[in-house]
Amino acid sequence: MTTRTKRLLMATIATGLICCSIAGWTAIKVISWASDLPNEFAKVLGTAVVQSHHEGLIHDDTQTQSQIIRDFTTLVANDAIAQEWVRTEYSTDLRRS
Repeated sequence: MTTRTKRLLMATIATGLICCSIAGWTAIKVISWASDLPNEFAKVLGTAVVQSHHEGLIHDDTQTQSQIIRDFTTLVANDAIAQEWVRTEYSTDLRRS
């Protein structure tokens, strides 16, 4: 092998190792992002539901407000933690409706 061939072979091996390292790092990042995606989606959806309940209790008609209160009643039936959460989150809105 000539010196030029050896240098080309070393450069090719080094480039291959760099590409494999980048691909591995990218795969790890994508997998960790994808595994956390359901949690982030649940947070966003939960925030949207809470906000829609606030808006429904403040601005909507009596039928919508009654449905939200029935949903709360079902939620807090036998759950002390849920009772406390509804009390702290929605107490002002429930007093207004």
